[in-house]
Amino acid sequence: MEKVIQNSIFRFYNYFQSFMNPLIYVICKYFIVFIFILIIHDLNFGQSSKLVFEHYDYNRKFYSNSCLDIVKARNGYVWLATDQGLLKYDGHQFINYSYDPDKPNSISSNYTKQIEEDKHGRIWIAADDQLDVFDVSKDSFYHIKYIDANLLEHEIWSNAMLYEEEDDKITIVGPYGTFQNVGYHLNVLKIAQDTILSKDVNTIAKDGNGYYWIGSKDGYWCYDSAFKQ
Repeated sequence: MEKVIQNSIFRFYNYFQSFMNPLIYVICKYFIVFIFILIIHDLNFGQSSKLVFEHYDYNRKFYSNSCLDIVKARNGYVWLATDQGLLKYDGHQFINYSYDPDKPNSISSNYTKQIEEDKHGRIWIAADDQLDVFDVSKDSFYHIKYIDANLLEHEIWSNAMLYEEEDDKITIVGPYGTFQNVGYHLNVLKIAQDTILSKDVNTIAKDGNGYYWIGSKDGYWCYDSAFKQ
């Protein structure tokens, strides 16, 4: 394509050369060179910016038609939350982590909604109506529960999560309250009651003033961590 454009321009240039006076000849010469450079640049840019999509389906071990969340881990692996389990992509193939009733250390549900990675390389998973943490080094899932003042265990239903690496803190929001875990040890504490929250919470964000904004189909809530309200 570049050769065709180049030949056309020079044929045009040679044809008009005999009709021009010296001054016009010089002006046209540099103008044609300028136009030629612009055309070649645009052609090269268009070729380099062309996007190539590769499709992954069941035949390539992507066992779901939907992907609800994606996280790229520090080690380069890509983790995907799907309705058929947790998937890990190593650049060549998918590895599926699914619920197995005969293995207590398997993921608690195949329906995974959201994933977060902490600074320790662990993967936090909002799995249906439970919260799991996957220890990559041990290839094991931990089912996180909340222990109340009466020492009773409760499942943590997570609809949205937010990890803050600087404080090594993860905030979990669901219809039964807002929870946080700080540091390496898995000791999830309840920091807000469930009376204000909707079962349709879908996102959480933190602003520059330290306020947590929680969004759902019923509206937004603002949580002040300093005053716990």
